[in-house]
Amino acid sequence: LYDAPAATLLEAIRREEEAANILVLAHNPGISQLALELVRRDPESATLLREGFSPATIAVFAVDAPWPELSPAAVQLQRSDRPRRDERG
Repeated sequence: LYDAPAATLLEAIRREEEAANILVLAHNPGISQLALELVRRDPESATLLREGFSPATIAVFAVDAPWPELSPAAVQLQRSDRPRRDERG
């Protein structure tokens, strides 16, 4: 989903009706905005994600709702990892 805004990414996810898990690969700023929107009810998770959503960052969410009903109320951030900088430079 190249250069898609957060709203477009959310719409794409909500169209899914059968998958148990979804992997969303997208670019900033849309993907980081979507991640922040999904955790807006959890200040600790929002702070963690605001620390940086650099290329190759992964955010894993537990979702307690069918995809068409995805909302911040149904989402909990499980994990967020960013690539480490190479110590050589």
